Amino acid sequence: MGITAIIFLFLFFIHNVLFFRLLDRLVLIKDKGIILYALSAINAIMSLVMIIIWKESSFMAYAFISLVYLVEASVFFEGDSLLKLVCGLIIPIHIIAINIIVGGIHTLPSILLPLRSIDSMSTNLL
Repeated sequence: MGITAIIFLFLFFIHNVLFFRLLDRLVLIKDKGIILYALSAINAIMSLVMIIIWKESSFMAYAFISLVYLVEASVFFEGDSLLKLVCGLIIPIHIIAINIIVGGIHTLPSILLPLRSIDSMSTNLL
């Protein structure tokens, strides 16, 4: 396992711990304590595995991640079903949104490079 994967696991674990602590203030989490850290570790490892296994099929990865978070919310959170649904979809929706934003930023050079060459061609003609 490379250093990038280790850094990803560490940061995603910290992210999940902070997320569950925030949710604990909004919604009661059943069996606090070690469960919070166990869920965070499971989510971090699961996300890394999803990145490795389903590189080509992002739909399957997002569906599986959403399913896991929804099951965790329904089992470990107290409250009505709508509140559990919202809490379970917070992270998957943010992951999808971040990937769309990063993908858009990543494609900007490929869009702007042809425009620059067209612009330089038009100035050379004049």
